[in-house]
Amino acid sequence: MIQLGEMLVKGGWCQILAVQGRPDLCAKVLVPKRRFKGGKPEPDRIVSAKYGITDFLEYEWANYLKIMGKCPEDLKRHFVTMHGIENSQDGRKALIMDVVKDDRGEIAPNLVRNARPLDPRFHEILERI
Repeated sequence: MIQLGEMLVKGGWCQILAVQGRPDLCAKVLVPKRRFKGGKPEPDRIVSAKYGITDFLEYEWANYLKIMGKCPEDLKRHFVTMHGIENSQDGRKALIMDVVKDDRGEIAPNLVRNARPLDPRFHEILERI
């Protein structure tokens, strides 16, 4: 069981939180903040209704494992390393992954919030992936 810390990054259906005692790791947890049909339901209810996915974090973890199983070795280093799903001290499920830092050593924002131009190599690598 992990102890969640401060919020590092805010996403559309999730938050990325620090893992206490492990500055190299972070935890993705789902949060009911995005509007859907007039309310703010649990994200699993949204993805279940829209896409037929019953557990969003389990789906993401399984998808990661499939991708890593087929990804060429030289491209694997460009993916965030995920470690699996754990329960937190407050009862939430969390997808545990390495903290991603940008070229300045700061926690990398999601691409929606990134305000700096991306290195052209980013697009080349993305095209290969």
